[in-house]
Amino acid sequence: MVQKGEFREDLYYRIHVMQIHIPPLRERKEDILWLAARFSAEMCHAKGLPPRLMDPQAERLLTDYPWPGNIRELKHTLERACILGPQAFLTTELLFGGMPAELARAPDDATPEKLADYLAKCERAYLTHMLELNAWRITDTAGHLGITRKGLWDKMRRLEITRPGAERVEEAEQSATIG
Repeated sequence: MVQKGEFREDLYYRIHVMQIHIPPLRERKEDILWLAARFSAEMCHAKGLPPRLMDPQAERLLTDYPWPGNIRELKHTLERACILGPQAFLTTELLFGGMPAELARAPDDATPEKLADYLAKCERAYLTHMLELNAWRITDTAGHLGITRKGLWDKMRRLEITRPGAERVEEAEQSATIG
């Protein structure tokens, strides 16, 4: 705009302190799944919905899609899917209902996720959600789930569920006993 004479050069240099280049989402594919999981969790938590997981084909589509609207488009896509989909997992149909067929096709070499792995992910997400709803109170959460405290502790240990910040407490306790 300065070169076209549409903006004063002295004002430009007054407001142009630092320039930060943030590449578009299509150039940061490694961030897409992390952002998608984060947006999905935030949306489900805000609406009081159980957490949603993504099937492997949906994950592949998320990373293959060029995201011309960048992060805002990704966030709106996940928000729509979480609100409209009553399922425990987000499918390609929920995420990309009007997507062109060539982008929605699964690759020939795609191996489906094992049932045990998928069920463990679902159980982990649900237990974490219930623990958060009950402010990480084990007795209350176990009561809502209809299981014993020991049963909940066993599941948490098996699924490696820890309370956020619990690692720091354990580290502090260990250093206190060592020192």
